[in-house]
Amino acid sequence: MSKPRKKIYFPKGKLWGGILIIFVFLQIAVSIGWAAVNVAILPFKTEGDDDIAYLRYGIEKILCSRIALGGKIHVIEQSDTKEVLDKKNNGLDIETIQSIGYHLDADYIIKGVVIKRGDRLKIDGEIVVINSNESPSKFSVDCDGIDEVIGKASQLANDLQKKLIELQNKAGYQETLLPYDKEESLREERISPGE
Repeated sequence: MSKPRKKIYFPKGKLWGGILIIFVFLQIAVSIGWAAVNVAILPFKTEGDDDIAYLRYGIEKILCSRIALGGKIHVIEQSDTKEVLDKKNNGLDIETIQSIGYHLDADYIIKGVVIKRGDRLKIDGEIVVINSNESPSKFSVDCDGIDEVIGKASQLANDLQKKLIELQNKAGYQETLLPYDKEESLREERISPGE
């Protein structure tokens, strides 16, 4: 014969108080947090002495996998990015990048170049904010040899992830600011409490 389970009784006030506290915390979390941003990583260009397409491919894979952050940063599939990019035959000027971002529903685009000179390797690029006049955020990483590429690319991915969060927090803050209305401010100054 099994023992009857004990029932847990919550006084009505405490139960509703607990539910209210949970609801308030969820509302605060939603208002402070932000929706996931979409990031497209364009295929990096290559320059240099040797054929380094394999390095470019590896760097792109590292960036795609390590920049993604569940619930905050979504990296758009490379196949989708390549498909839209293939339709754009002209160079990658800012208008073309903005258009690609629009078609991919991206908030940010990361583009760059991998340069190899002798044993040295350099990764240069920028984060372009879509639908904004903000200047692109530039980045650069130097590697003394091919052996450093994986470690440096991983560190770059972490740095880019932090930068994307910083950009999004800044954008979210700016959207909550109300525009300053000089006329309204002057009207408030002219009205005194006795009137």
